[in-house]
Amino acid sequence: MQKTLMPVLKAKALDNRLPDPILGDRYAERVMRRLDPGYDRGRGATQLGLVAVIRSLGHDTWACVTDLAWLDRIPRDRPLLLIAEGLVPYLTEADVRRLLTTVVDAFPSGQLQFDTVPVWAWRTSRWDPTLRRYDAQFHCGFDDPAALARWHPRLEFLDENRAVQVPTTEVV
Repeated sequence: MQKTLMPVLKAKALDNRLPDPILGDRYAERVMRRLDPGYDRGRGATQLGLVAVIRSLGHDTWACVTDLAWLDRIPRDRPLLLIAEGLVPYLTEADVRRLLTTVVDAFPSGQLQFDTVPVWAWRTSRWDPTLRRYDAQFHCGFDDPAALARWHPRLEFLDENRAVQVPTTEVV
């Protein structure tokens, strides 16, 4: 994960500097400025040894996502919004299951938002040129993301937005 975090973080930070950003992730820019103040001038970026930013009450906290001790620093008296963008495919299925079920057990209510890849993408990721450039590889994939809701009785699958939609054409 740390091998793929820096390029994603840098892209989000650079996007935020645009006059009309697409994502507008001001936190990514703040983190990049702390890690590598000259990131926007093309210098090499500092290698991250940590894998996730936990934003709680306006504070950024770095934590290893599979060491679930970071959950203890998040207030339990309110709903949780957990966004795991660019994370799940790099975890093993066992780690994904442990993360999701532990989060559901820990909080009274909330919403989990994350992306997955299909099984074929996981199995062929070792040959993907972008992943190879960062010496990264997917470790799990799901053809039916709704199936993850069966891992815990309080999990409910709400919706799915596919990154690649097959365009339809109308024949007249």
